[in-house]
Amino acid sequence: MTQTSHKPDNKIASDTASVFSRSITLLLDRYFGLTVTLVLIASSGVIGYKLYHMSHALVQETALRDATAYSAAVAKFRTLYTSEVVARLKPLGVQITHDYEDHAGAIPLPATLSKRLGDELGQGESNCETRLYSNYPFPWNKNGGPRDVFEQLALQALEANPTEPFYQFENTGGESYLRYATADMMRKSCVECHNDHPDTPKDDWKEGDVRGVLSVRMPLGNAVKHANAEFRGTLTVLAITGSVVLLLFGFTVLRLRRQSNSVQQTNKKLANNARQLTTAQAKLEETHSHLEIKAEDLQRSQRAALNLMQDMRIAKDSAEAATQSKSEFLANMSHEIRTPMTAILGFADIVLGNVKDPENIEGLKTVQRNGHYLLKIINDILDLSKIESGKLNVEKIECSPVQILADVASLMRVRCSAKGIELHVEFEGEIPETIQSDPTRLRQILINLVGNAIKFTEVGQVRIVVRLTDRNTQASKLQFDIIDTGIGMNEHQVEKLFQPFVQADTSTTRKFGGTGLGLAISKRLAEKLNGSITLKSKLQEGSTFRLSVETGSLNDVNLIDYPSLELAPEQLENNASRSDPQLNCNILLAEDGPDNQRLISFILKKAGAKVTVAENGKIAHDLALQAREAANPFDVILMDMQMPVLDGYQATTQLREANYTGPIIALTAHAMNSDRQKCLNAGCDDFTTKPIDRQKLIALVAQYAEQAINDGATVT
Repeated sequence: MTQTSHKPDNKIASDTASVFSRSITLLLDRYFGLTVTLVLIASSGVIGYKLYHMSHALVQETALRDATAYSAAVAKFRTLYTSEVVARLKPLGVQITHDYEDHAGAIPLPATLSKRLGDELGQGESNCETRLYSNYPFPWNKNGGPRDVFEQLALQALEANPTEPFYQFENTGGESYLRYATADMMRKSCVECHNDHPDTPKDDWKEGDVRGVLSVRMPLGNAVKHANAEFRGTLTVLAITGSVVLLLFGFTVLRLRRQSNSVQQTNKKLANNARQLTTAQAKLEETHSHLEIKAEDLQRSQRAALNLMQDMRIAKDSAEAATQSKSEFLANMSHEIRTPMTAILGFADIVLGNVKDPENIEGLKTVQRNGHYLLKIINDILDLSKIESGKLNVEKIECSPVQILADVASLMRVRCSAKGIELHVEFEGEIPETIQSDPTRLRQILINLVGNAIKFTEVGQVRIVVRLTDRNTQASKLQFDIIDTGIGMNEHQVEKLFQPFVQADTSTTRKFGGTGLGLAISKRLAEKLNGSITLKSKLQEGSTFRLSVETGSLNDVNLIDYPSLELAPEQLENNASRSDPQLNCNILLAEDGPDNQRLISFILKKAGAKVTVAENGKIAHDLALQAREAANPFDVILMDMQMPVLDGYQATTQLREANYTGPIIALTAHAMNSDRQKCLNAGCDDFTTKPIDRQKLIALVAQYAEQAINDGATVT
């Protein structure tokens, strides 16, 4: 009885173990290969990442070692030259001077020869730049002081700790550099010479004092390229090794799979003999079928998701292309309109000063007024484009709201007087003397809102009411209510008022003019200043625009009870009629437009300058270098950026590459922030837009001409 009762139980247990073994084998067969593959890929990625950072750390460490050796070599050479050459020849009466080439039998100063040695060494593959500078340069060394932030910091650090070098890694224009500075300390043999020299800027030097700094600027481009090449080679080896490992792993898995199939066949035979497991096996197969169906559904969902992502990517690319096209269109439109407007407004201004007939004067003023109105439209469109593309930035600096209101009131009262209406500025309570905001944009918003109120008010007055709200909180705001007694609006008109290119209705545009951009721009600018613009209006009774802007912290800020709207002395000076400065300088004007050539030449010559005209960038480039070689360089170059043969960007770049250091001012009809930066990146010293402002242009030229004449900067 015992034997007959245990045999079936043993068979069931054996079959159950077989099914369990089959399940484990199936899971390992399906997922183990993928898991190992992912682990290998992740390991390779981590190794690659570590190798990449190790290679770049090695580049920096090697650069530091080379810079240390380089600086030590120059310093040692200077010490040997001082002790072995200068010390022996000075008692013999040999002259030791910085301009030794101009004196027969003279030898160079140690610093002069050390700088010369550094320059010669830097012309090799190292391409290093060597500088010796100090807070006390000799008079003949025009550029002997610190020229940038690094040199100032290095000088401060080395004066505090002369034995420790000061360095930092920089990335400029896509190129990596090591800037390395060591202290130039006064030795016993140097003290007497420096203190007794007739031109010394400091005569109380002591041994051990930090005389200045030896600075080395070492490019890392070749080392980084070599490190990257080594990294790519190592990565390739890792990839090949990983591929071989995966192939071997796949071959092993294939063999295991074949063995697994053999085991499965055996298990099937055993399962067919076990009635008790037949039903369970059928259920497992049914479950497996459901899983496969779900897997197919999942694959379809994945394919749909991939298609959706591709569609979104195409839509994103299309949107970016449209945005780029829009930006290019606006830039080109600005350039094409501003270029002829330079000639129109410039010659209108010149002719206006030479006509006496009232009818002709009024006609010319009409040309000027409409030209400036057209420029305002272009500026509004560019502002709106920058806001919509997220490229418009606002400042947060200390400014006076009372002074801004004084500027706006002074400007707007002229318009009010012309229409026979009154403008009042009222203050409710105390007003902060200063706030943290963007004065230019705040002034622009107020001019738009007040100008809009004046435009739609025929009878009565316009009031500006100012108050401080939430005074005792961190979110205090300054409110400006612009209240008019004009035509007003209904609710439907108010709802669409802040949309670009939209006015209350078409009859408003016909009667009052305008593009509908001012309020849209003002609202967006207010939001940039962490504020808002709201509107309350009633048809035929008037409107109230409320502007709120954040003040920033008012801690330690004086509050004014009854502010006075008086212009500051410097603004009174700016508003007063002043004569232009006289230009006693030599100017090269690179401009391809005949009208603008005549206009700008006339303005500059009338101010006293000598003007040479180049009709393209190639001619300007050649004339500038010829003048420099003839020792009669131009004091200022005015460079139009859009010219045939060679444009202003290329001409400026090539001049800088030829070591031309004279002032170059970009003169362009493009007015976007990116255009200004593009000009500066090409090597221009400053930037001004067309249409030109006569006074600003003459003042800008005078500033750089005086600097060039005083410093001799145009001669290299």
